[in-house]
Amino acid sequence: MSLSLLGSTDISLSKIYTEKVIDDFIRVLELEPGNEGDPIVCNLRTVSLTDAEDTYEAISYVWGDPNDLVGILCNNLEHHITVSLALALRTIRHATERQVLWADAICINQDDEEEKRHQVKQMGRVYESAKRVVVYLGPDADRIAEGCFDLIKDFNRYWGRGLQQYKNPLDIPISTPYPFSVDSRRWEDIATLSKMPWFDRLWVVQEAGLAKDCVMLWGKAGVGFAEVMELVEWLRCRPDFSQPICPQVVLKWSDIFLQNQCTLGNKSTWRTDLPLSAWFSNTAATIPKNESFIEVLRTGRKLKATDPRDRVYGFLGSLLALTDDGLVIVEPDYAKSAEEVYLEIGYALLRHPRETSFLLGAVDHSSPAHVLAEGDWPSWVPRWDQGYWTVPLAVPYNWYCSGGPKRAFSAHVQPGKLLAIQCLNFDRLSWVSEPLSENNFCIDSANWDERFRKCGKSTIECLWETTLCSCQHASNDLEDTFMLTLCREYPATQVVKASGINMSILRTDFAKYRRLMQKAAALPLRPGADAELNNSSSKRVVRFANKIGSCYNRRLAHTEAGRLVLTPRFAEENDVCCVIPGASVPYILRQSSEDGIYHLVGDCYIYGVMRGEITQQAEEGKYKLETILLK
Repeated sequence: MSLSLLGSTDISLSKIYTEKVIDDFIRVLELEPGNEGDPIVCNLRTVSLTDAEDTYEAISYVWGDPNDLVGILCNNLEHHITVSLALALRTIRHATERQVLWADAICINQDDEEEKRHQVKQMGRVYESAKRVVVYLGPDADRIAEGCFDLIKDFNRYWGRGLQQYKNPLDIPISTPYPFSVDSRRWEDIATLSKMPWFDRLWVVQEAGLAKDCVMLWGKAGVGFAEVMELVEWLRCRPDFSQPICPQVVLKWSDIFLQNQCTLGNKSTWRTDLPLSAWFSNTAATIPKNESFIEVLRTGRKLKATDPRDRVYGFLGSLLALTDDGLVIVEPDYAKSAEEVYLEIGYALLRHPRETSFLLGAVDHSSPAHVLAEGDWPSWVPRWDQGYWTVPLAVPYNWYCSGGPKRAFSAHVQPGKLLAIQCLNFDRLSWVSEPLSENNFCIDSANWDERFRKCGKSTIECLWETTLCSCQHASNDLEDTFMLTLCREYPATQVVKASGINMSILRTDFAKYRRLMQKAAALPLRPGADAELNNSSSKRVVRFANKIGSCYNRRLAHTEAGRLVLTPRFAEENDVCCVIPGASVPYILRQSSEDGIYHLVGDCYIYGVMRGEITQQAEEGKYKLETILLK
């Protein structure tokens, strides 16, 4: 319900936007001082963004229900803003001093498409130029924020000292008792924090990432945003601690920090304020070949956006969104539909030398209809609004080179949105499993499907037996291949690329994992039973369990030639296995009824193919390169 200061709820009476903002100009909000119950009184002022640097604070918040409005007095006129923005302004407002702020919903005329398009182009500069970005999460109704923030800081101090001593986060030994609380109720509060709506919003990635300084407010309690990201990175890189203590904490912002915010390129940043974040940020800066704009776009699949076009436009502040000529890869244009925007960015990525070979790997179909290009949407063009269904294989930081280490990827768009590529079709799927579930391969059996909890066998044993029984070309090394396929040969580990995987260590890890899983299957479901197993697990075994868990939504498959494949979600029997010269991983294709035309099902892992073996055999005459069209 709208509340009005002047006895009217007619929003059209508001005339606060007296002039357009063009060129280098923005509007800033001058918030008058006031106490908690006072009306919100403010003024808008147009300023040069260059001249305004470090003179204002930018607010990052969740817009909330657009129909739940309250009245404020702006430029001596009534205006209406969402309840969430009003709460943010009341929390930030000083009792005695005027503040200069920037908030998108009021500083940009949301009814003027031309102004929105212009302001979106410089949104990154707005947050980068602010003296501070204030993240407002919402009210602290349960009064848990202060204790939650204290625990985060205590936790980070302990692990930060360990990193200073041992240099590598994976080398820090766990020693108990910890000098911070492991009370499950307090970690539940941190889980509550990690699930706040702000962390689901797409635009906030850039808003917080570009800040020189960033503070997070939950009610009246505050903490540096760097502290929250530091916690998330520790919990992600040390699952041997996080899984038994706080498995309920959502860690999706780990990838968002590493693959998105660390690529923003702003020199003055909070990202180097704390040791682990600085360690990751500096590592990312020294290995630029591991970065791509596709990975930036992919992080948006985990987030919510009211406008699907913002899944591209919301990330144009990244340095990776620039072409070699220094131009933005696509220009924001809200006159275009989401489909037009996704096609435009797809074509642009295909032309970009850094991005082109990874584009097909960004396809992550959400339904079988998308595989078959129903609705006139090409199967080879990624849809950035379709969720995050599988962990990708075709990424710059994996060592795979199935298309040959020195081959150049080549693809050309043809009339009818067809894509012409050269490929080596070398095998077909003869059997596929049901989709793999992440929860079924964790050590905590309470998360398994009920049918597995009741059968008395671990999920990994059930999968092995099914794979063995369905194999028509059983070999002595099938168990090793099964194990290597589930961990994908640790694709991000560069020592594996150089020296190959240490099979002795891997077999030991796999054997320990299977024993723990079988113990979990035999345990009665009682509180703490699986925590005991987690606590007894080594770092390597937990890492192996996580690697298998990240096969979620994929399937295992056999081929006609006896290969074992980790396929995309919608792979079917008779689908084609192919290698594309210059592409890092193999792909699964589905032949259409039209000769020479295929649909892209997705990327895959095939042991014995990932190091360029098929391209080598093609040079020896075993396979023939052919040109096909992807529809």
